[in-house]
Amino acid sequence: MSTTAHTEIARCLLEPGYLDRLREERLSEERLTGVIGSGRPPDELDLAKVRLFAGFISKVQHNDLWLDLPYTRALLKLAEIEIGVFAEYRERHLRLLRTGPTRAGRVRSFLDFLDELLATGDLPAASVISTMAAHERALWELRLALTAAPDESNGPGAERCITPRDVFRVAGLAHDPGRIVEAIQGGGAAWAAAPPRPHFVCYWADRSQQRLTTTEVDEVTAAVLREIGAGTTCGALLGRLSASASPAVLGDVLDQALARTMIDHAPHDHDWASWR
Repeated sequence: MSTTAHTEIARCLLEPGYLDRLREERLSEERLTGVIGSGRPPDELDLAKVRLFAGFISKVQHNDLWLDLPYTRALLKLAEIEIGVFAEYRERHLRLLRTGPTRAGRVRSFLDFLDELLATGDLPAASVISTMAAHERALWELRLALTAAPDESNGPGAERCITPRDVFRVAGLAHDPGRIVEAIQGGGAAWAAAPPRPHFVCYWADRSQQRLTTTEVDEVTAAVLREIGAGTTCGALLGRLSASASPAVLGDVLDQALARTMIDHAPHDHDWASWR
């Protein structure tokens, strides 16, 4: 292999976007000449193999993702798309490295990329993998929240607001992540045939107990919990969700959240009792 080929391989592996530009140049040459591989000996530089090698390097560089996303990574491997996914991610990863990212930043960047890739629907078992990625992302974010100092500032007008006492996330999932985990642990290909079961899950980081809990909730409860945050008054909550449920139902959801110590409220803003 020539020195030029070695140089191009190095640039493909280390320079963001170079491999894609080189591939596009090859395709442009072929479209113009109608000859596959024109202008360059076909065995001089196999860009498909270089791309897979770049994907393998990226995969190895992300081995620590097994700690936080074990079943998402397992599904990528079982679906035989792991190298291809990391090859697609290579350019974004190289650009991220130039910013000196934290470990949390690296995990978040990969999950954001995977969400975008899965949303295209082009990957096998995309809905199963997407379910597991959303599930493990919520658990990962809440583990980070348990180790972080609580945010005591709820912004302007906080004394009039319903505010989260702890940190929680709500996810709408297409499958049951527990069933997917069982299928992976059982071996075979049963994971790929996980039956759809659309549902909503609340992930709650209880700081007082230093524990994570997950609870399946109905659609209305999921909508209420998603809306609660700094600046959320009873009136604003009722206005945004009045088309989804009656005031009485919304009040019941808030009562349950208050009883479970998931939320705080200003005493004079506890006016959802009048919604019944």
